[in-house]
Amino acid sequence: MRLIPAFAMLLFVLPAAAMATDLIGTIVPPYPEGTESRMGQCIEDASGDICAFSVSTLNANDGTVVAILAKALSHRVEGTAHWHVLDVHDAPQLEEGQMWAIEECVNDGTPDPATIGIVAYRDMGGWIETGETVWAIRFDRESQKLTELDPDAVECILPGS
Repeated sequence: MRLIPAFAMLLFVLPAAAMATDLIGTIVPPYPEGTESRMGQCIEDASGDICAFSVSTLNANDGTVVAILAKALSHRVEGTAHWHVLDVHDAPQLEEGQMWAIEECVNDGTPDPATIGIVAYRDMGGWIETGETVWAIRFDRESQKLTELDPDAVECILPGS
């Protein structure tokens, strides 16, 4: 019986992940039907523009992260940022006790807003305690590509943990 809900979720998530690569070269929003971006991190460029680039999630309607997007700021419309999608990477599925860490990652000992990851965590009854980083990806501004990192070289934390 547990397989039916899992199978139904796969039927929804897999098409969203497959269409994510079609976003390269497009301007978002709008995002494809049934998806949106719910989490992201601004990345500064060489000129000091603090949000020239972004690494963010592409989420299915149920909140599942289906892909990671690397984006460059294109323009703003009535205060809303519109982004040119530079690269897309399929997102791994979270396992129980894991969470996305978007804002606070250290790569080889240096704070790096271009790196996001998945961390293990424990619910401590009122707060959560961050464990090891289990997956990480970084946006390289020079190549304008996303690259998976060795999670042993990355430490991501959850703000407030």
